[in-house]
Amino acid sequence: MSSDGIQYLDMGDAYLRRDWHMALNGCYSPLYAWLLTIGKLILKSSLAREAAIVHLVNFLIYLGALSCFQFCLAALVRYQAHRTSGAQQLQCAVLPEWAWLGLGYTLFLWTSLRLITVSLVTPDMSVAALVYLSYGVLLRIRLGSSGYAWFGLLGAALGTAYLAKSAMLPVALAFLLAAVAAVPDRKKALPSLLIAAIVFLSLATPLVVALSRAKGRVTLGDASWFNYAGFVNRLSPRWHGAPSGTGIPLHPVQQVFREPPAFYYATSMKASDALAYDPPYWLEGVTIRFSLKQQAAASAKVAEFYYHTILQPLGALSLGALILFFYTDTGGFRARNLLRHCALNAPVLAAFLMYSLVWAEERYIGAFVTLFWVGLLSYVCLPVGLSSRRLIGRCSALMLLLTLTNIGPATAKAVFGTDESSHGQWATADVLTRAGLRAGDRIAVVGHLFSSVYWARLARLRIVADVPEDRVDQFWSVDPMTRSQLMAVLAGAGVRAIVAEGGHFSFPRPGWRTIGTTSYYLYYLEPATQMHAE
Repeated sequence: MSSDGIQYLDMGDAYLRRDWHMALNGCYSPLYAWLLTIGKLILKSSLAREAAIVHLVNFLIYLGALSCFQFCLAALVRYQAHRTSGAQQLQCAVLPEWAWLGLGYTLFLWTSLRLITVSLVTPDMSVAALVYLSYGVLLRIRLGSSGYAWFGLLGAALGTAYLAKSAMLPVALAFLLAAVAAVPDRKKALPSLLIAAIVFLSLATPLVVALSRAKGRVTLGDASWFNYAGFVNRLSPRWHGAPSGTGIPLHPVQQVFREPPAFYYATSMKASDALAYDPPYWLEGVTIRFSLKQQAAASAKVAEFYYHTILQPLGALSLGALILFFYTDTGGFRARNLLRHCALNAPVLAAFLMYSLVWAEERYIGAFVTLFWVGLLSYVCLPVGLSSRRLIGRCSALMLLLTLTNIGPATAKAVFGTDESSHGQWATADVLTRAGLRAGDRIAVVGHLFSSVYWARLARLRIVADVPEDRVDQFWSVDPMTRSQLMAVLAGAGVRAIVAEGGHFSFPRPGWRTIGTTSYYLYYLEPATQMHAE
C-alpha cells in the first residue's frame, strides 16, 4: 500500500461519512477515491480485505486503460491509412498496420506495467486511460468525425481527467486547442469547441467551487504550487517561514523538541497520517519565488530524467526513426496538413513541458511516453515505391525486435517479480491494538516512512507527530534522560504511543517491545495532561 493509497482511502471514508471539510483535499483529486470506495462498497470490504479489493480495482482500471488504448490505436491506424488515400492524396508510404499494432502494444505494456504499474495505489492508470481516450477522439475528429457528439466526448474525457488529477488542466486546454486545429471544416471549429468546453466545465466547475469554498480562496487545486514550492523553492511541509521572504505560515508544523527534532501536526481531520493527507495545508501562507538558478536546476533534473526514461530505454526506436526520417519525403506534406498533424501532438508536448518546470516521475508520464513515440513515428512519409515499403518493413521489424529485447525483461520483472520486503502492516496494527490503543488514538513515529504506515489505517490510529527519517540515529544515540524528556513532551501532546524504526542500534531497550518480526518497536506512553515544548 503506497502513501498515496492511504490518503485516497482516507478521503473515500470522509466522503462516506459526509465529512466535506476533510474530503475536499487540495492535493489529491477525488475520482480515484470514489473508484476505490465504490469497489469496497460493492464487494462489502472489511479492513482485512481492503488491500486486495484496492488492487482488484487497480486491475480493472488497467483493463479500462487497455480498452481506451485499443480505441486510440485503431483511430491512429485509420488516420495513417487516410493520409495516403482518398482526399489527402499525399502519395507516401507510412508504417504498415502490423508495425503500429506491434510497436503500439509493446509501448503500452511497457509504460503501463513498468512505468505506471498496476501495483502502485495511485490514480495515474486512470489518468492514462483518459489520455488515450482523448487522443483517440482527437484522431477521429481529424479524420472528419466532426459531429458535436465527438466534441462532447472529448470534453467529458478531459473533465473526468481533471477530477482524477488537477495537473491535467493545462493538458486539457492543449487537447481542446488541438481539436479546434484538427477540425477539417473551419466553420464548425468554434461551435465544436464551445460544446467541448461546456461539457468540460460542467464536470470541472463543481469541484473548483467546492474546493474554493472549503479553502476560502479561489483554487483549481493546490498540487501545482505545493510541488513548485517543494521541488523548485525547496521548502518542506515543516516550513516555518525561513528563509526570509518566503512568507508567513498559516498552519505551521510545531517543533516541540529541538535535539533530536520532533514535530507535532495534529489537525481536526481524521486522517491516518496528518502530515501526508493534505500537504499543502502546512505550506499555506508561502510566497512562491521565481529563481532562475533554482528553476534551471529543477528543469535540468527533469531533462535528465526524460533522457533516461524516454530515450535511453528505447534507443532502437530512436535509431529506426532517424533512418526513416532521413528518407522521409517532406514535400509529400502540404504545409496545411503538416500543421494539423503537428497539432495532434501538442497535448503530449504540453504535458512534458508542464512537468519539466517542476518535477516528473515515471507514473506521471507513462501514457505520454507511448503517445510521444507513436506520434513521432507517424511523421514517417517515404516516397511511394517498393523499395520504400521494404525499408519501412525492415526498420519496423528491427525496431520491434530490439525494443522487445531491451524493455521486455524489465517489464516481465515488474509483472511477475515478487516484493521480498515486508513492512508487517497487519502485525504492527495487531500489536498496537493489543497494547490497548483504540481507534482515534494519537501516535508518534520515529523514522517517518510515509509509504510504510498502512498499519495506522488498519488500527484506525492517527499519526500526529514524528522524528524525521534522517534523525533516527540521533534519536537512539542521545542519552536516556533526553529521550525521556522528548517522550514526556509527546505524551503531553496527547500521543499514546511511539512506533520507531530500530536502525542498527541494539535491542531490547527498557520499555520498548518488538513488533512481530519487523524492524519496528513500540513504546507505550502514559497519558499526560499538558503539552510542553523545548
